[in-house]
Amino acid sequence: MTRNDLHAQDTNSLLAATFDGLTEGLAIYDADERLVLCNQDFRRQLDPIADLLMPGTSWRVILQACIDHDLAIDLDDTDDDLRAKCDALRKVTERRMSLREMNGRYFALSYNPMENGGFFITRADVTERIEAENRLKEREALLTTVFETNPTPVVMARLGDS
Repeated sequence: MTRNDLHAQDTNSLLAATFDGLTEGLAIYDADERLVLCNQDFRRQLDPIADLLMPGTSWRVILQACIDHDLAIDLDDTDDDLRAKCDALRKVTERRMSLREMNGRYFALSYNPMENGGFFITRADVTERIEAENRLKEREALLTTVFETNPTPVVMARLGDS
C-alpha cells in the first residue's frame, strides 16, 4: 500500500466517523440516484427499512419503502405520485420541508443538490420541539379563552415585573 493509499484510507475513516457522529441523519446519493453512504442516525430513523440502506440502492426504492412502512405520509402509494415528487425535488436548488410520520414523529428534512449531479438528504428528529410548540400554543389559547370569557376584569402580573 502506498502512502497515498494510506492517506485516502485515513481520510475515508475520518469522514465515516464524522458522519456517524452527526446528530442528524445524512444520506448521500450519486447522479444516478443511488445511495453512496448514510450515517448511523439515518439508519436509526429509518430502522424499519434499514436493510435497504446499502450502497447502490435507488433513492426511489428507498422512498417507496418509506411509503410502504408509513414513514412518509406526504406521498401517495402510486408510482405516478412518487415519480412526480422525485422529479420535482430534483429540479430545485435546495428544498427544506417538515414531515410527520404515521408513528407521530416529526422530522425536518432537507434536499441538497451537489455539483456532480448527486444530492444529499438530511433528516433531523424535531418531535420534542414540535410537541413543545404545540403545548405552548394550547396554553396560550386556554389563557386567552379564560381572559376573554371572564366577566370580571383581571390583571395578571409577574413578581419580577414589579
